[in-house]
Amino acid sequence: MIRRPRHHTLQPPRLCLGLLAVLALVPWPLLAGERSLELVDLMKMRQIRDPSISEQGRWVAYALEPDQGDGEAVARPTDEVGASAIEYRIERGSQPALSADGHWFAALVQPPLAERLKAEEEKGEERGENDEGPKTGLALVSLDDGTRESFERIEAFAFSGDGRWIAWKQFEEEEEPEKDADEEGEAKEEPEEREGEPEEQPGVGKEEETEATGEPEEGAEDEEKEDERVGTTLTLRRLADGVTVELTHVESWAFDETGSYLAYSVAAPDGEGNGLFVRDLRSAAGGDQGPPEISVRTDPRGRYTAITWTHEDVDSPRLAFVAAADDEEGEPGDGEVWLWEPDSTDGPSGRRVAASDGVGEEWFIPSENELTFSRDGERLFFGRKPVDEKAETDEDAGDNPEESEAEREEGEAEGEESEEAESEEAEAPIDPYDLEALVEKRELTVWHGDDPLIQTNQKERWEEVEKRTYTAVAHLRRGPSGAAPVVPLAYRE
Repeated sequence: MIRRPRHHTLQPPRLCLGLLAVLALVPWPLLAGERSLELVDLMKMRQIRDPSISEQGRWVAYALEPDQGDGEAVARPTDEVGASAIEYRIERGSQPALSADGHWFAALVQPPLAERLKAEEEKGEERGENDEGPKTGLALVSLDDGTRESFERIEAFAFSGDGRWIAWKQFEEEEEPEKDADEEGEAKEEPEEREGEPEEQPGVGKEEETEATGEPEEGAEDEEKEDERVGTTLTLRRLADGVTVELTHVESWAFDETGSYLAYSVAAPDGEGNGLFVRDLRSAAGGDQGPPEISVRTDPRGRYTAITWTHEDVDSPRLAFVAAADDEEGEPGDGEVWLWEPDSTDGPSGRRVAASDGVGEEWFIPSENELTFSRDGERLFFGRKPVDEKAETDEDAGDNPEESEAEREEGEAEGEESEEAESEEAEAPIDPYDLEALVEKRELTVWHGDDPLIQTNQKERWEEVEKRTYTAVAHLRRGPSGAAPVVPLAYRE
């Protein structure tokens, strides 16, 4: 007997609920038939993003984000309906999250759309050299009494697995621009020439003085400081009593899923204090200073990335990370995968489970990696790359200085020509729904039919392709030699 394939259809009650949900997002004047639906109306329609529910099921949180415009984050109880239901909204909120215990609600706060558009426009005109612009903030709301706190220049945040702690990481501090002498009102007077003294010829004696002293040219040291890898401040707060600890120069960080530990890597100026550290959040020691710090690895030239914890089902949490050492130019060398366990016999630094010389001939472990534990915590998946791809990356990093100089000069010339026009445009407010302005940004992209992806997808995935790795697995149960067997799972072909 031939069986017909089943076709899953949407039942009438579910269909009605789906239609009501869609109609709820449509402005009422359109439903009333007062005017026709326009493109701007579609741009203003909001979609539900990043929905979540607390572990007890009492609260739900989500973001309402339009295609073009400012959104908001919402938290509301599941057991109350109607106009009298308690509801907390964070204006321009995004990526909302609820604490595991259901007592706290937080979201990143986006800058106003007009400010973002203006910053993108200025960044495009300066050929991407200006990374400064409006930054996201953080809003933290108590679901018990509605009290709210706001913080500025916050890059990321997370609740601990048990909801007792929250941590947020700041953006890099803005450097104040140097003031001109005219602005300070302290214009320097040129010294008077004395009779009998020879006039200083431009350029004469400058090189000789530099060569004699051996000191670097002015600005060279500042340029090195700008390229230096330095972390920013990570704030750790215990939500019950407000005990707060500020950890400086943090580069990356992660809570374990049980909420028992916080791991973080430090990248300090001149490498003083670089290392990987852990805080035992269960410890009562430390008092108002917060939980004590455990030093896992320290090295002035150390770089510690891909900080990853085991799943919450594992009895004793395990921490994995990639360790590498920076060279003289500040670039990371070949990496090693390390495993750390609390109260382990392997020592305070843990044990190495994989090294670049043990993942196959002509392969290495990159510092920029992604680690994943199996659910039982007995296998650790990581990425490796062919050595020739590392060489290609090094070649790509060395751009043609003459070409860069020409592009910079061209950009400066264009900037001078349009300086007056830009000042006039800056005074006019930006309309995010100006269709003519949006159409002006259109561009032509040529796509070949043999390409696996269209150009827009290729552009979106280029960074992913550039940083791709090939998966290998380390079996953490020790073999006869005491080492963790490593098995490659993916190859180039």
